[in-house]
Amino acid sequence: QKLNKFEGDKQVRKETEIKIPAGIQDGQSIALRGFGGQGYNGGESGDLYIIVRVREHQHFFRRGNDIHLEMPISAFDIMLEKELTVPTPYGNEIVKLHANYTSHTKVRVPEKGFISIRSGQYGDLIIHLRVYMPELSSKDKKIIEQTDKRTKDKTHDKWLKGFK
Repeated sequence: QKLNKFEGDKQVRKETEIKIPAGIQDGQSIALRGFGGQGYNGGESGDLYIIVRVREHQHFFRRGNDIHLEMPISAFDIMLEKELTVPTPYGNEIVKLHANYTSHTKVRVPEKGFISIRSGQYGDLIIHLRVYMPELSSKDKKIIEQTDKRTKDKTHDKWLKGFK
């Protein structure tokens, strides 16, 4: 980066490297010692503070040191308890689904978030499941109807009785 530095009444162009620490959050600042205005009565130059603006990501969002990700999941993948590939900022991770997951379930992947500047510990990746129903062929629908007759799921009926 090329920065202007003041020396006396003159403005001087000086090149320096700015290290942005991992885990820095939007709005935090970095001080560049000696790059500010000249001190009084020939004193040392002050410091220049750079306010960091972190650009939003298309899929990930940050809360503290945790990274959140909304991920569409097929209802069938959940029923079959599949293992799915999940992108993280550090590469892909495999996450095993469980049959009891529902829409809005949060799955935590430890230590796949941002590093804390203060503690040096990593936050987590938190996956927000958004369950969807895939399109079904007429053959698929027949199989599901046969399965439904065998399982005799009464969840809706029990729920409805609560209104009487």
